[in-house]
Amino acid sequence: MLPAGAHLTVFVTRLEPEGLGNIGPIQARIGIDRIITGGIPNMFDSWNEIPGFVEMWNNRSDWLGDRTFMDRVATGESIPMGGSDRLLVLPAPLRILATFWVYDRETRTLFTTDVFGHTSVKSPDESPVRSALAEDDTTYESAKAQVLAKFPWVAYANNKPIDEKLTQLFAERPVEIIAPMHGAVLRGEALVNKHLELLHRVLRENKESKN
Repeated sequence: MLPAGAHLTVFVTRLEPEGLGNIGPIQARIGIDRIITGGIPNMFDSWNEIPGFVEMWNNRSDWLGDRTFMDRVATGESIPMGGSDRLLVLPAPLRILATFWVYDRETRTLFTTDVFGHTSVKSPDESPVRSALAEDDTTYESAKAQVLAKFPWVAYANNKPIDEKLTQLFAERPVEIIAPMHGAVLRGEALVNKHLELLHRVLRENKESKN
């Protein structure tokens, strides 16, 4: 729950319609001060479609005053959030179209959108957070199946540049929690390392790298 009078900023990890669908309900129920995304304009994003999701858009001059409603943050820069610089926008090493990850310096959490979503819960009562290896039954086979279903080109591409960028990203900052858009939240060094190695293996064991 947000405290009374709180100002809400929404960061959109990718500007596709499926990533914008909740903008309207959030604006109607809570109110949004700013919507932010990463990177620079590109022909594939849906930035200009946001007004269709926000009923108050036509009256934005009345309720926003001089404030900027929509903005972009370059990769490597912090998301404006009060006076804090804890949230860092990162380029996604593995992605479809323009997608951005966010790193929380304070909790050492990496929000990875589509990647590392190769887990699932068996029932509604199961916790979506895994904190120990004993709680995780993910195998290379199950991880590979999900990765290739989401990114089928991985099986045919030269993934060395992606693999190297992934290695660099984790080497440059400590990650204690991986929080994907789908699947379980992975908490703790052991689980983070396990799933990072699984992803590395999927990227390395492909047609191109074997030639």
